[in-house]
This record gives sequence, structure tokens and C-alpha cells, in this order.
Amino acid sequence: MTADFKKFILNSFFISLLCFGASYLLFAFCCNQYYFKALPLIPLYFFLIYALTHYLLLKKAEDKFGKFSAMFILMTGLKMILNIAIIVLYVFQDKTRAIPFLIVFICYYIIYTLFEVVSLLNYFKKKKNEPTVLVQ
Repeated sequence: MTADFKKFILNSFFISLLCFGASYLLFAFCCNQYYFKALPLIPLYFFLIYALTHYLLLKKAEDKFGKFSAMFILMTGLKMILNIAIIVLYVFQDKTRAIPFLIVFICYYIIYTLFEVVSLLNYFKKKKNEPTVLVQ
């Protein structure tokens, strides 16, 4: 496990705790009538999915950039399809709490997507600034 991935996991864990704490406090004190039982599962879902995809992307980043780009597009598409499937399943299961679920889910999606993109940009910036070692 690389240091970059460990850093991503640690930061992702803290983001999950922070977001869960904020959403829990919001629902506990301001919007109690909109609380839904799946709330604790959303940060866990995003933590696991983004950890897996980030790990795979970092592995591909060691290859050619073209392979990384293709993998990034593939992972983004798969995450979108999975997210849409989860949203549709939840909305059909609990129509009364669909709007609060959608709002929270989309907020987590935006936060985690921004975090992943910034992490990848920092990784490539760091990788670009590292001196290259020629092996003979």
C-alpha cells in the first residue's frame, strides 16, 4: 500500500466522519422529521467505493497516462451507474423520504468526487516534480 493511498484513506475517513457528524446534527436538531434510516450507510458506501476506485486509479497511474485516462473514465462511468441504481432502488423502497435521501446522497457525491479529483491532481503534481531515475 503506497503512502499516497494511505493518505487518501486517512483523509477520506476524516471527511466521512465530518460529513456524517454534520448530517446527523442537521437531522437531529433541525430536520428530525426528515431523518431516514439509511443515513449512516451513505458515508460508508462512499468511503468504500472511492477507496476501491482510488486504489485502482493509483495502480493505473504507474502505467502510461493514456491507460490511466481510460481507467478514470471507466471508473467514473461505473460509479455513476452504481449511484443511479442505488438512488432508484431507495426511491422505490421509501418514497416518503426520497427527497432528503437524494439531497444527502448528492452532497456526499459532490464532496467525494471533488476530494478524489483533488487527490489525483496532487498525486500527479507530486509525481511530475519527482526526479526521474534512469535505470541502465
